[in-house]
This record gives sequence, C-alpha cells and structure tokens, in this order.
Amino acid sequence: MTREAQKFAKLDKVYVAKIRLGATSATGDPEGEIRENAIQEIPLQNAIKKLIQEKFTGEISQTPPIYSAIKIGGERAYKLARNGKTPEIPSRKVTIYNIEILHYQWPMLEIRTRVSSGTYIRSLAEDIGRELGVGAYCAELRREKIGEYDVVNAETLDEFIAE
Repeated sequence: MTREAQKFAKLDKVYVAKIRLGATSATGDPEGEIRENAIQEIPLQNAIKKLIQEKFTGEISQTPPIYSAIKIGGERAYKLARNGKTPEIPSRKVTIYNIEILHYQWPMLEIRTRVSSGTYIRSLAEDIGRELGVGAYCAELRREKIGEYDVVNAETLDEFIAE
C-alpha cells in the first residue's frame, strides 16, 4: 500500500482546525515564533461567518506557507526558510467547498472544512486572520477524511493487528 500512498494526496480532504486569532506565527502553527497582535476590535462570529462565505468559499488563490514541502528550484521551501532564505512561492488555485464554524470564543475559532487537494490550512488560517485585521495561525489541525476514507471508520493499531 505504500506504493499507492501518492494517490491519496490528490483526493479532497476534510479537516477540523483550531485557529488562534490575535497572534501570528513565523511557521503558521504553534512551532514558530508567536507574536501577539494589538487588537482594536474583537471580531464577532457573524462577521467571521460572512467573511468566510464571501472570500474563502469556492475557488480561491492561495499561497502555500514558506515552511512547506513545496520544491523551489529543486529544494524544499522549509529547508530554504530554515536557512534564513525567503523563497518566492507562487500562489495556486484551490477549492474550498465549505467551511463550518464549530465553535468561537475569542481568541479561538474552530472550523471544519472540506477542501481540494493542495489546500494549506495553515495558509487559510493566516489569510482569515489577515482579512479580519487581527492575524491568526493554525493552533491545531486534524484530518478527518481523505476521499472516501473517514476517521469514523478508522481502527486502532491494536484492532488492525488483531485482524
């Protein structure tokens, strides 16, 4: 099955993400240096919902994070970034089929989203924060589904071995 792993990369995916609003991260996740932002006004859930529907649903242009595995000139972008370089990463078209707000209590926004292959949730979190004017990074991320494979039907390693 390892030889067939690449076919899964091209399938649509469903993620649950916790987005930390009001701060940014050098890597787009908790691993990078976190910078708290001065906030003039805390965004209301209705404003976030409207923004998501208008700007982040359907086909959008997205720039992958510099700390990603994309190859730039034959080298992984994250390696270039770790060496102090700022690689120029071209934006790409991705599709966000839907985004559902699961929970919101400042500064945490939890969403479930179904996206096309090639979508970066770290970039989505940063873009939402930028559009809200507060900054954001992806604090937690869990893939729930890839193609027809759903975590609901997953087995533990012990269950798998027992079979």
